Amino acid sequence: MMKDSFRPACLVLLLLTTAGTAWTLEPVGPESEAVLQTLREQGGEPTAEALVVGLNRVTVGLYQAGDYAQVETPAQEALALAERDLGQDHP
Repeated sequence: MMKDSFRPACLVLLLLTTAGTAWTLEPVGPESEAVLQTLREQGGEPTAEALVVGLNRVTVGLYQAGDYAQVETPAQEALALAERDLGQDHP
């Protein structure tokens, strides 16, 4: 059974599969700001999709490491980015 704290990350993956790449790239919190900075240091201006994927990777890494208390923040930020750009009713 899936842990409740992991569900937002799974929803983000679902949203990414149906989303385009025309998202507005603005971080929504400290985790997304850190991921955005890392992506920029790797070269160029990343897409919003790359930012959400990066946040999802952070979420999964924390989850796999058993750091459940830290999982919620990057997952919520990734979800907030997806909801902001796709809307809450997007399939």
